[in-house]
Amino acid sequence: MTRAPSLKLRLVSASLAWVVVSLAVTGVLLVWLFRSHIERRFDLTLHDHLEELAAAAELDDRGGPTLSWEPADPRFKPALSGWYWEIRADGGILRASASLGGAPLAGQSPGVGRPASYQYVTGPAGESLRVIVQDIVLPNRAAPLTVLVAGPCLDIHADVRSFAGNLALSLGLLGLTLGALVLLQVGYGLRPLRAVQSALNAMRFGTRDQLDETAGPVEVLPLIQEVNALLRQRQATIDLARAEAGDLAHALKTPIAVISNEAALIAGAAGTVLKAEIDRMRRAVEHHLVRSRAAAGFRAPHARAALAEVLADVRFSLQRLYPERALSIDAPADAWFAGQADDLGEMIGNLADNAGKWARQRVAIGVALAGPRLIVTVDDDGPGLGAEDRAAAMQRGGRLDSEKPGHGLGLSIVAHLAELYGGGLTLAPSPQGGLRAELDLPAAV
Repeated sequence: MTRAPSLKLRLVSASLAWVVVSLAVTGVLLVWLFRSHIERRFDLTLHDHLEELAAAAELDDRGGPTLSWEPADPRFKPALSGWYWEIRADGGILRASASLGGAPLAGQSPGVGRPASYQYVTGPAGESLRVIVQDIVLPNRAAPLTVLVAGPCLDIHADVRSFAGNLALSLGLLGLTLGALVLLQVGYGLRPLRAVQSALNAMRFGTRDQLDETAGPVEVLPLIQEVNALLRQRQATIDLARAEAGDLAHALKTPIAVISNEAALIAGAAGTVLKAEIDRMRRAVEHHLVRSRAAAGFRAPHARAALAEVLADVRFSLQRLYPERALSIDAPADAWFAGQADDLGEMIGNLADNAGKWARQRVAIGVALAGPRLIVTVDDDGPGLGAEDRAAAMQRGGRLDSEKPGHGLGLSIVAHLAELYGGGLTLAPSPQGGLRAELDLPAAV
């Protein structure tokens, strides 16, 4: 069976996808901006060293170029440190940093009068360098000097990697926080739907008959209104069906009673056969009328019946029908049945009637609450039934009272009513020696 899609999962997945994409784009953008910032600062450092070398360049007494001082930055001292400077003049190297170790520094001259050029080159140790190159012209000298200052790109990469690592950790923590907030937000947003679910569950168990149209948000209100309209329409249909079932019962019972009285006047085998068929017809009519009425009124949203009232009616009827039987009823005073009182009376009444017919001395009715379930037991001290007879009595049309006076609905009807309410009927030997009939029914809060 295909699992139904989850609205919460869809909302959470979509929100988390946007969070991940947004954080990823933000991370890439921040790393790019940070790299640009580091490169600008790096370029400013190179430019400052170039300006220092340009300021130190001058002509000696013979008119040749020379340096009055060298940059004091210690990074230019160790061999192959990655920090280098070089001054070219007349096609050769005029002066160079000690770190170069006599190796030339790569870099193309931008030309006289042009701004400094920033380039990526390979250093003497094979490392990647960023170099600034500019041509300068000294007073009283026509040939320019080319000044080069280089620094290792590894410094830029190290700063960027450190920033990217810290940023990834920060964005990861932010992502987890936003994910938790998304779950809270979606849960909070879907809370009205859970309230509707709880209200529908309460209606199913008969504690309310409508949804509250003032409690939900405006987005859920149309759903609540449509459900209430459907419930009102369903209740109207149920009321009509129950009324028609009652009318049909009255319309059929009178003609059947008249035919039964007339059949009693017919003697002989024909009268016996006619009375038997009338009895079958009466039981069939009652059987299907009860089924149709129960199906029409099954689990109405507001259905709720006090067990004490139904048991009081059963006690009254049983004491009138079987005054010689000792009847005991043990039931909690606050037990409620989630269904129609008439249906509960039919089920317990018929079981009690069967027990009264077969009991020798005692009939006991017990009621227990087991969580959301109502367990009703009817015991007698009669002859009881074997396993095969119990199974036969539960079948459609089966009766325990085939040799007793009266008509009854049969245990199959009681079982059918119990099944309509999500319960059931079981038969077993009674502790009193006879038969135990046990009803499992829904309890109302």
